Amino acid sequence: MEFIVNLFKEGYYEGVLIIIFFSIVANFAKFIDFYDFNRKRRIKDLYEAVNSPKVGQQLKSQLEHEIEVEHFKIIYKVRVNKELLDAIFVLHNRIGKSLSFRHLVRAASFNPCILGIEEPSYRIKLSFFDKVVAKYNLVVGLFLLLFSFLLIGYFWVNYTTELNWGNLINGIACIVIGCFMVREGLPLKSVSFVNEALDELDHNS
Repeated sequence: MEFIVNLFKEGYYEGVLIIIFFSIVANFAKFIDFYDFNRKRRIKDLYEAVNSPKVGQQLKSQLEHEIEVEHFKIIYKVRVNKELLDAIFVLHNRIGKSLSFRHLVRAASFNPCILGIEEPSYRIKLSFFDKVVAKYNLVVGLFLLLFSFLLIGYFWVNYTTELNWGNLINGIACIVIGCFMVREGLPLKSVSFVNEALDELDHNS
């Protein structure tokens, strides 16, 4: 830690960035493992509670719903509640032949209103804020990806004459952030696909 502080005081900011960047990369897998461990531990506790003779039937039913939701979170990386999970399968039964289940999962990441889900006229409606944030993520994410290629390209073209590690690190960081933002914005397109499939079903019925 003292070594990093000394680098910072002496103005070697690129060296500090390199150390921080590689420290994050080296420990990223541990962060993921810790999250997965806690999630799986919760599922184990839920199973133990369901199988306990001291737990009443009403609570067992609720815990079984929790288990179903937790498994969904682990597999699809989307946080939902039991009602939204049921709504996903309602739509899947309706348009599953014409649309991938993955689009329904992505659309569910917005936690949309599911009132009237049983009605043929139901469509996924997003708030103005959700639309703006999703579009922002897509536009800025794509810009960061393009900018990252410019930074990394500049580093490789000039590395024999000007070894600027800052460009390489910033380029890699832009790739990571850009990919994350694009991933967060893609569900907006999935919502469009879901609504288009519902429109087509409604038109053909």
